[in-house]
Amino acid sequence: MHSIVTMAFFLSLIGCGGPKFPPPAGYVDACYGGYHSDNRRTATTEFVMRVQASEQQWPDLAARLKKFGAEHSLAVFDTSMKLDWMHMLEVSLCSQKGLFIWADNRLYTDPMPDQDANYVLILVNRYSDQYDWKPMAEGLTEVFKDWPGAVAGRYGNIPPPAAN
Repeated sequence: MHSIVTMAFFLSLIGCGGPKFPPPAGYVDACYGGYHSDNRRTATTEFVMRVQASEQQWPDLAARLKKFGAEHSLAVFDTSMKLDWMHMLEVSLCSQKGLFIWADNRLYTDPMPDQDANYVLILVNRYSDQYDWKPMAEGLTEVFKDWPGAVAGRYGNIPPPAAN
């Protein structure tokens, strides 16, 4: 019995297999500049957009983002998923030159007290001083100008307030 417990403990320490939901092929290179880069830690959020969108509107929101990414030659990753315990919208638009745009909202079956269920945040991050991110922020604003819900953008890393 002791050897079984010891083996179970040992296996828990070293881990078995990879992550349950690994990033798609090419994601880390396109969005962070590779596994051995410090870009994830040094990225700067330059613009935040808050889009009012119910879960039923997520597919349209994702389609707009994916079209925008394709039009701007960005790598597009839609890693949205529905699980028993969580529904998640997650779309990333990336350039190895130093841009990472990330749209995200997660609805848990056990809601978190400060969860903003009807809003999606879109963050424009850069990890290279040479990347001109401002046209991307302006372009996203244009993409959502006719969105049926409230849309607000703010330069910097603090989200704009939600519409009442």
